[in-house]
Amino acid sequence: ASPDGARLWVLGAGGVVSVHDAALRRLGSWTAAGLVDPTGISVVGRDVWVSDAGRDRVLVFADAVPRLAGTQAATRAFALAAANGQARDLATDGRLVWVVDGGRRVFVYRAATGVAVGSWALARANRAPTGITIEPATTGRGSWVGDAGARKVFAYGQGRLARSGRGAATTSFLLAQELAD
Repeated sequence: ASPDGARLWVLGAGGVVSVHDAALRRLGSWTAAGLVDPTGISVVGRDVWVSDAGRDRVLVFADAVPRLAGTQAATRAFALAAANGQARDLATDGRLVWVVDGGRRVFVYRAATGVAVGSWALARANRAPTGITIEPATTGRGSWVGDAGARKVFAYGQGRLARSGRGAATTSFLLAQELAD
């Protein structure tokens, strides 16, 4: 979602990106070209970032935030680390990129270069990670990881700062039934 919550981008099968307003009304959709198995989407500034488990890459679609129709090719991409072979989702602040992996790790990359700067293991209870988001840099250091198996979101108070070791989930909460299904 945009920082102000006015827009929401949803990544669907075949790389279709649906754009919605704050009331969840669909404003339009466009196709992110060249994706094999898209698994996550994040927006920062005017750019849309997508993780693709089928290509083991993160792709950047520059200036795609205002797009509501058509097709756009990625303007750049970087390969994921060899151990990051099960990308489930990503989050970015434009400086760093966090990719949560089905192997229960969060990998951290430099956004400008795609260079891996570390990875950390999720808490043992966070067994089936499916999504990640981060706190804004101006308000916190944490990250949240959704878990499809536990139907919970796990909060990691230092998740933005971690580069190694095992993350300590500071809290967790259950997803509403309709969100978990």
